[in-house]
Amino acid sequence: MKNTNHDKEHIAFSRRNFLSTVGLAGAGSILMGGINITALASSPLASILNSAETDRILVLIRLVGGNDGLNTIIPINQYSNYANQRPNIRIPENKVITLEEEFGMPDTMQVLSNFWDEGKMSVIHSVGYPNQDLSHFRSTDIWDSASDSQTIDQTGWLGRYIANEYPDFLINPPSVPPAVQIGNSNMFTAQIGEGLSNLGFSVANPEQMVAIAENGSLYDINDVPDCYYGDQLRFLRTVTNSNYTFSEAINNAYQNSTNNATYSNNQLSEQLALVARLIKGNLGTKIYMVTLNGFDTHDSQNDLHPILMNNLSNAVSEFYQDLESANWDNKVLSMSFSEFGRRIEENASFGTDHGAAAPVLLFGGGLENHNQQSYGELADLNNPDNNGNLQFNVDFRSVYATLLENWLCVPSEVVDGILNDNFSRIDNLIPNCSEVTSANALISQNIEAEISHFVTMQGSQSVLTIENNKAQKIIIEVYDISARKITELFNGFLNVGKHSFNFSPRLVGLSVGAYIYSIKTNNAKVGGKLMNFQL
Repeated sequence: MKNTNHDKEHIAFSRRNFLSTVGLAGAGSILMGGINITALASSPLASILNSAETDRILVLIRLVGGNDGLNTIIPINQYSNYANQRPNIRIPENKVITLEEEFGMPDTMQVLSNFWDEGKMSVIHSVGYPNQDLSHFRSTDIWDSASDSQTIDQTGWLGRYIANEYPDFLINPPSVPPAVQIGNSNMFTAQIGEGLSNLGFSVANPEQMVAIAENGSLYDINDVPDCYYGDQLRFLRTVTNSNYTFSEAINNAYQNSTNNATYSNNQLSEQLALVARLIKGNLGTKIYMVTLNGFDTHDSQNDLHPILMNNLSNAVSEFYQDLESANWDNKVLSMSFSEFGRRIEENASFGTDHGAAAPVLLFGGGLENHNQQSYGELADLNNPDNNGNLQFNVDFRSVYATLLENWLCVPSEVVDGILNDNFSRIDNLIPNCSEVTSANALISQNIEAEISHFVTMQGSQSVLTIENNKAQKIIIEVYDISARKITELFNGFLNVGKHSFNFSPRLVGLSVGAYIYSIKTNNAKVGGKLMNFQL
């Protein structure tokens, strides 16, 4: 029964990958609210956000299949126990690079030794979540959505973050992708009104990304036969290319830069080489996600896992060497993670079965000058759960919360809203933001001295309050999520001081939900979400 269930799980997981690959599930960026983004000018609010936000970038490295954390960060202080339970797949003591007195990493990761010595690498031990599901499909969804194991959440935590950072994207979408993803994930999905939208640029595999970065489109519409079939093929390719709405911006950034490091010939290095060029080409995207497959090591683990860890290490080292050539290395934080770890004890096939807790690794110059490089408690091999798995002591959502607040400079209360709870932050993990800004309070410099604005709730009504520091004409408009203008709250001259405007959807015959306000002066336009609503 165990093998049958495992086989079914892999069939489901493979089917998901297939659907994504053929373009039926997240294989291309989605038109935001049906708007062709490349045809629009840059959003004023997006420009405000980009100028006021931190210039830090987050790169997520997903290790697909469930990485064996015990052969990634080896518990030196429990080595005898570790070796006894893994007689055939253990990392020999003479092959362990000591990082701290209690733990080390395999020598296949030797290239990262300098990262550790220079304070550019950190380890978060025993990361996981309560009631580990042990299913690739479900555990991946939990990491994507940041939900509890008993909760089915259709939206991704990064999708909710993007929706908060770009509250007026339906009216004025950004001209560059808020996030770029290579591989399969629902992290960028957010619920907008009644539907779900992918708020980032997503491709199923590196080959698609290479084509778009190099050519500005996925398919050549001219290289087709001169016949009826060729006409039909050209039409299909044209339609497909139009779905990749950020292609032009990605192509421009790619062409504006070069790689200044020699990258290895492996899946992850290829993806990070692309990411490096987009960052150095000033694309403006804040979040990237790349994937390294192959970590479901049920058998012959020693034939594959050391190669994967070597690929991860080389790719990270090459990536930061490339970024350093353009002074980007201190502004880019990378995090490797997997949907779960592996069982403590090896199985009869010289592999490991699905486990629970595993370490998360962080890389980047932004980690420098911190005396502490390890966080959480090292896994206790003597205290497994009922399935023989390592128990977690750091909730993965605490990692997310820390990255959002302390690296991407999202206000604390907004982070709690994105993650649907108040998860503890990890102290001293990364430098705190010197200036934290909020989407509803962001204003461009040219009107900063003129007007500020915020929204509160009074019963079922939203109250938009603006504080005018300069007497001027102001227009306040409200839009629904399809970018249709609903009403004009105000159009006239306002004196210096605070002014409040009430909005209740029911008073204009509308349902309670998500609406967007726009404040126009002679100098600029700003806006935000008029009503708090469940994403």
